[in-house]
Amino acid sequence: MIFAIPLSFFVGAVFCILANKKITAKKIAITFALINFALCFQGNFVNNLLAKGSFGLGGWTPPYGIEFFAEPIGLTFVCLVSMIGFFGLMYAGAIPSKSKQNNNLFFALTLFLLGALQAISLSGDLFNIYVWLELSSICAFAIMGYRTKEGAFATFNYLLAAGVAGVIFLLGTGLVYGASGTLNLAQISTLPNPGQSISSGFALIITSLLIKMALTPFHFWLPDAYGNSPTKTLGVIPAIVTKAPAIILFKIALQLHQNQINWIAFEFFLPLMGAGAVIYGSLMAVKQAKLKKILAYSSIAQLGLVAIGIGILDVKGTLIQIIAHSVVKFSLFCSVGALEHFANIKTIDELKSTFQKSPILSWVFIICGFSLAGIPPFAGFFAKYYLVVSSLEKNNFFIVAVILLSSLLTAGYFLKILENIVFTKYTKKLKSLIPKTIYFPIVFNCSLVIIFGIFLPKLISALEGLA
Repeated sequence: MIFAIPLSFFVGAVFCILANKKITAKKIAITFALINFALCFQGNFVNNLLAKGSFGLGGWTPPYGIEFFAEPIGLTFVCLVSMIGFFGLMYAGAIPSKSKQNNNLFFALTLFLLGALQAISLSGDLFNIYVWLELSSICAFAIMGYRTKEGAFATFNYLLAAGVAGVIFLLGTGLVYGASGTLNLAQISTLPNPGQSISSGFALIITSLLIKMALTPFHFWLPDAYGNSPTKTLGVIPAIVTKAPAIILFKIALQLHQNQINWIAFEFFLPLMGAGAVIYGSLMAVKQAKLKKILAYSSIAQLGLVAIGIGILDVKGTLIQIIAHSVVKFSLFCSVGALEHFANIKTIDELKSTFQKSPILSWVFIICGFSLAGIPPFAGFFAKYYLVVSSLEKNNFFIVAVILLSSLLTAGYFLKILENIVFTKYTKKLKSLIPKTIYFPIVFNCSLVIIFGIFLPKLISALEGLA
């Protein structure tokens, strides 16, 4: 049953709370993440789900029951959350705690977060999307502020933004239900004459998703939240939390376009907002000295490319961008977290000794930087390539120029990093204090940047054919 996938995370979270010294929460969390990973990637799983389509929980059919809907976009994100979650928990488990207190709550909250993110992408009606979004926001808030004084104010800003977005989403859901009598997205898309109430409701819902997605000008909470997050959280929070509302936004966009519910307005504004995010995020990243802040503003720029893909309804380019950015930011944030925790390297200038302390992480920066800049044959290149092709097909030359400019700006701020890593002469031999257990999840995901660059376009094409 499809609900067994996120349920495995929820069950694991309960066991983490009950963990003791003999069976630690870390071991329980990684075990259940491995179970979830196996459920997602077992043989013929995707084909079986696509054949069945929708699943009404408890035997109740829509509009009265809760429906989980299996389709290519949602399933792709489910598998991405499973993979990032598994390696993120491995990374968190390799970071030693500064206090003697157990981490039962941290691992439980992380599993609840991962389960909620998977449930979001599988939900087929607006109210359940709202419930899972709010659960994920609460868990993310608690994790980002986990035993850290520096991030208290930043996480409060995130909670404030998420709370306001939740209220807006609920108001939009009420308008849609009052006008249509259903919250099921598939049924709403078949309405013959959607009125202004439905259009207004979706306008509120989309605004809410843009806030949670941190798309400019709603990005105010993201730089400080990412920049002050505890090291343990860097394997999960920056990589996938903002991608869940983006996936929901993409699914709603496809539904609205199918029924022409006020989509013309969003088709104009989303690419424009995305272009603004690309330029603003890239320019701000150039000005930063702290590594976490550079990556945070880089994420704003990359989410702008996601918004552009959603606006022009490019399935292949958008999905590749979401996957490539998640994998790249996992590798980069985890590398920065390891350097900060074990080598006290926090800024660009302090990277001068990185190649001596950790050649492996130095190569991670190089490969991931090339991918973000859109250099072939890395995964980031194909995302930008398909976005450019789709923009040219729509004669949107402004967006083409913005995408090309994003590559130049990304190269600008990453060249500053690579200059200090690669071209700095440092004769003193330094011993690395970074444990080997840290390297496996980082190197594995970094290798996917190359592998996905070769195979991901073909995979996405196959999923497009099944959609």
